[in-house]
Amino acid sequence: MIKQSLAPYHQPDNDGFYTEPNFWLYEQRHHHGYFDRDPHLPLYCEQKGVVVAFWGRLDNREQLAATLGLNHKDEQLTDAQLVLEAWSHFLQQLPEQLLGDFAIAIIDKPRQQLFLVRDPLGVKPLYYSWQQGKLFFGSSAAALKAMDGIVLSKSTEWMARYLWLCLSKDPIKTAYNEMRKLPPAHCLLLAHNAEPQLRRWHFWRDDAPIANQRDERWVNDYRAVLEESIRCRMHSPYPLGTENSGGIDSATLTAYLAKFLDNPVEQLHSFGFAMCEQEPEYILETSQACGIAHNYLVSAQLGNQTERMERSLKVLGYPEEHGNASLHLPFYQQCQQRNIKVLFSGFGGDEVVTNPANLARYEFLDNHQYGALFNILSGNAITRPLRLVKAILKPQNPAYRPTFLTAWRQRWPYCLLKRR
Repeated sequence: MIKQSLAPYHQPDNDGFYTEPNFWLYEQRHHHGYFDRDPHLPLYCEQKGVVVAFWGRLDNREQLAATLGLNHKDEQLTDAQLVLEAWSHFLQQLPEQLLGDFAIAIIDKPRQQLFLVRDPLGVKPLYYSWQQGKLFFGSSAAALKAMDGIVLSKSTEWMARYLWLCLSKDPIKTAYNEMRKLPPAHCLLLAHNAEPQLRRWHFWRDDAPIANQRDERWVNDYRAVLEESIRCRMHSPYPLGTENSGGIDSATLTAYLAKFLDNPVEQLHSFGFAMCEQEPEYILETSQACGIAHNYLVSAQLGNQTERMERSLKVLGYPEEHGNASLHLPFYQQCQQRNIKVLFSGFGGDEVVTNPANLARYEFLDNHQYGALFNILSGNAITRPLRLVKAILKPQNPAYRPTFLTAWRQRWPYCLLKRR
């Protein structure tokens, strides 16, 4: 039952159990490269008495291996083995030494400890439930539901938020009262005869100085981080996929991949939605410029809502909290058919990375940088000063806008919940 809940639609490349009188651990894995090909799962070191289940990717293998006195180029040295060695060295300060996307479970028998950790962005999910002195955990809610001895009740609050315009997305709460998500950038320690202890191990910085002109240092630093973030995800012997909308963010990502690959014609496949009139032209123009021969465009949403809901219930354990989980299913199916294990995506970059340019106006206003604001306003010698005065005197982002009320009235008849 637990095996099927983790892989309801296709079989893993490797799996295995580890059992003791007081715990059991089951792990599945789909191979992406030599760094995840542990012969036995989960990884167990009898000498140290430590068991490791690792899902993800380490991006600082070289630095971590050097710290531990290991050879990072050794193809027998997997990411899970690095984590096991690093745990023996750093123990509960292990997360601070890791860079990558991961969800990790470590059982240290001599210390009688269980340690769970999740990456800073929360790329890999991790769920848990503490009940009557037992800790249940897994990479999906579906996995926890399949475990013997766990008791779960549906959260009416979650259901209400879900039905109310899909407002159920939450870093901690789930569709079940007794089940929680381990938040991104957090770890959880369970010691013998103690309650679980939750700790945040990573804090994001948001202290960039205010700038009103191009600074080459920031541009170069950003470019270096962007290039490294792409390169570190390319270590796969299989073909690579890229989601491309033809926009600035996804086209940039696609162009970098083509640049870094020796043979993008054979090694890179492009996937895109072409729902708007001009999108196919932009997508194909990007592919032609990058030398991508394998292009797949979806011009209409496939399947129906019932099928998408049934699939999300099997894979996730409860209805999806974000539509991308099933919206991009045609891409995932194509990747599976073509043995593509890594799919890059620049979708949503304008909300997260580049951001709408008009936000610069609000930053200049908040910091009273009226000269910088004046420089970006359009118009002539008469209209630009008038627009500056208007921007200062009139709120630029009011809480109420007529367009919001119009949109709300259009959606109101379709809301399943009504105010009393």
